[in-house]
Amino acid sequence: MNFNYNTFAQKLDGYSGMDVDDEHTNYGWVQWDKKSTDDFNKVVKYTYENSKGTFHYETWHQETSLMKQNAGMMVSAKIDFNRGTGDDHIILMAGFNHKADLIFAQASVQFHGHEDANIITSPITSGDIAQGLQDAIQEQILDSYGHVDDSTDGRHTLPYIAKVNLEAMDEATSI
Repeated sequence: MNFNYNTFAQKLDGYSGMDVDDEHTNYGWVQWDKKSTDDFNKVVKYTYENSKGTFHYETWHQETSLMKQNAGMMVSAKIDFNRGTGDDHIILMAGFNHKADLIFAQASVQFHGHEDANIITSPITSGDIAQGLQDAIQEQILDSYGHVDDSTDGRHTLPYIAKVNLEAMDEATSI
């Protein structure tokens, strides 16, 4: 099984409202720390724009783990929502079977600060898994998230960002 990092970045750039920074150079992958050349130091930086504003994100280089006997692959990623006062994070975990079909996903949303409780979804295992993940996060985000002050503005975008990252991960996974 394979995970194509360039396909991931290209697919991410193709979603409505998404704009990968510098997508024509290395498909948008850049070293987060300019002193490091390690793959796990790479991020794709992008913006998501909707009617409420423009929001800055970066997805870190995914980690992949092949399962024994070619049973499938696990792919995980960390997504930073870059805010002025501190980052919120989404941790995505996805499982693919031996045919590279997405068979489950789960997410954890970690909020900067003490005012809001973190979110952990149950594993989504059936139906449109990406949409199910978006719905599971959306159900747990309180109305106050994103409306308390300017530092939390944009948290309403987290469910969609999780969904499109999962869909791009799915598109980038093959046998």
